[in-house]
Parts: sequence; C-alpha cells; structure tokens
Amino acid sequence: MNPLVDKSSSQVSSEECEKLRSALVAAQESAAVQLLLECCLPCDEAERVSSVVSFNLFADVRFVE
Repeated sequence: MNPLVDKSSSQVSSEECEKLRSALVAAQESAAVQLLLECCLPCDEAERVSSVVSFNLFADVRFVE
C-alpha cells in the first residue's frame, strides 16, 4: 500500500507531488552525469595511443639530455 496516495480520492498532496518531482529530476540528472562520465572514459585504442605518445615523448626527452 502506497502511503502517498489516498485510495479514496486517488490524489497525491501537492507537497508529496513536489517531493516526487524533485526526486525524479535528481535521478534523471544523476543518470545523465553517469552517461557523460562513461562517454569520457578512454577506450582501449585511446589508451594505447596515449601510452605510445607518452613513451615517444619520454624517449625524445632522454635523447635531448
């Protein structure tokens, strides 16, 4: 039984409605942030390229010394 809904009138109070709306918005924003963070993670190929570039830069610096 849902305590937020009055079974006789099937209505939710405006205060409870606002709490539910806020919770829904917060959940949607959280999901959007999670998706954006996952999209920004480097893939395997990007990590390989990054490590090769880093190694080459390190080798160039050692050569200059």
